[in-house]
Amino acid sequence: MHLMPKGEENILHVLRDCVRAKPLWLSLVPSCLQPAFFSPNLRAWLETNLRRYRTDPDGRWASIFAIGCWMLWGWRNKELFEADFMRPSNMAAPVLQFSSTSRQAISSANKFAKSSREWRWISWNKPLHEWLKLNTDGASKGNPRLAGAGGVLRDCNGRWVDGLAHNIGVSSAMVAELWGAPHRLEICLGSRA
Repeated sequence: MHLMPKGEENILHVLRDCVRAKPLWLSLVPSCLQPAFFSPNLRAWLETNLRRYRTDPDGRWASIFAIGCWMLWGWRNKELFEADFMRPSNMAAPVLQFSSTSRQAISSANKFAKSSREWRWISWNKPLHEWLKLNTDGASKGNPRLAGAGGVLRDCNGRWVDGLAHNIGVSSAMVAELWGAPHRLEICLGSRA
């Protein structure tokens, strides 16, 4: 289903120029800045709005702009795939609310963050000589929804020894994580034999 009556639907159309998107930007962008806002190509438009603070000096615009684009894209997809979906009549309200909530969360996190952080690369660390290392993970597409678990067994040189992948079926994320435990042991014991 195309929401655009004629022609090709592209990203810039969906996020800025479409009659379903334009009202959001008209309500958020000051009228004196609208000609410049609606004229650039996609790349220039994204770069300009993610780097510049158009509506307020404290840097909120980049967040508002990014969330606006994200919500417009989501609304457009819901219109395509959910027959009863309707965009909010005041599209700016959820964008501004989400942006404000995001900034508050980041501000709160920064207050509780350690003043001196330890930066380190996260990567696989090899086990001691003649040892094997098993890395596993489990996940679900909801809670509960379809879930799976998997893992890889590698030697001290990082070479693949064995692995597992299992479709669990409908399960929670926690159960998916725990589900592989017996199979992890079987792989380890089988590889050492």
